[in-house]
Amino acid sequence: MIFYVSYLCFVCAVMYVLRKRENLMFAACFLCLLFLIALKGEGMGADYEAYERYFQLYRNLGLREIFQDTDIEKGFVMLIAVVGRLGGEYQGLIVLCGVLSLGGVVFFMKKYAYDPVLSVWLFITFGGYEHLFTRMRQSIALSVILIAYHFAAEKKFWKYLLLVLLAAFFHKTAWIALPLYPVFQWKLSREKAVGVGGLLLLVLICKGPFMELIFRVMPEYAQKYRNMNFGSDGRTLLLLYLVMGIFVFLFVLHRKKQMEIKSMRLLVHTAWLTVLMQMLALEFPLWGRMVEYFSLPFLILFGNTIKECIKPDEKRFVRMVTYGVPLLMYLYLIQTSQWMVPFRFVWG
Repeated sequence: MIFYVSYLCFVCAVMYVLRKRENLMFAACFLCLLFLIALKGEGMGADYEAYERYFQLYRNLGLREIFQDTDIEKGFVMLIAVVGRLGGEYQGLIVLCGVLSLGGVVFFMKKYAYDPVLSVWLFITFGGYEHLFTRMRQSIALSVILIAYHFAAEKKFWKYLLLVLLAAFFHKTAWIALPLYPVFQWKLSREKAVGVGGLLLLVLICKGPFMELIFRVMPEYAQKYRNMNFGSDGRTLLLLYLVMGIFVFLFVLHRKKQMEIKSMRLLVHTAWLTVLMQMLALEFPLWGRMVEYFSLPFLILFGNTIKECIKPDEKRFVRMVTYGVPLLMYLYLIQTSQWMVPFRFVWG
């Protein structure tokens, strides 16, 4: 526990010290977060051994062989083949995946986060950083999707579409972002807020029958996932996402001009999509693999509301809550969650 919290505080302290030199701050953030990923050793992450087998299996493939039948997405197979052909080892693949995974996160943060230190704090305490150690393919896809959201905000459809397709080339769950381009163009109104609330309530009431229908259509998933659940971790996250989402909606409805700001449109829509996906994930864990496509940008952008709407005399208390509650959850997750596994380095 001490190691986790110490490194969290160290990264945020470095960023705070460099906050007036933005480019240097984000470079330091990138290198600090990459450092631990690059040192990942055996046993760190549930998929370490599985990806090592994939590396040994695909490292010597030629271009024609890459597009034959493989167990994983072609983009990742191609990445393995490139590292293998250049003479790299498995640790080199880990470093390259870390660079690609963090690249989109830091890019999105630099473009849209008003409070990057808080963004990194939430990124780590809500488990986003930890997932980079275990979900190598999906982390690359998520990084690409974050860049795609930038083009959605800029209303550049074809670039958005190409990046979603590229992300799906690394992990098929990225297809979830394909139909969402028009959603990110909507401006929030009271009527739409009521509609979103009604949709979430409908999903809450009807998610059981909906999932049973999916199980019938895809029986292989029913056999694998029916008896899985997120437990207290998933319910805790849902509660926090819900409270944070309500705060964002109330803020934007109170200041309608905020919806003219690109980052605020992204924040509002990733807020309700995060709550929706987390609700579905509690019933059907397969959806849990898709929550991060929305929760990560939501967490990165959440600090924007704090920066914009809190009065100066209230900021100290609000910041204590905003930093303190996620830290307490982080300490709890370290002790109880199965995915918060100890760091093991290449020399350990």
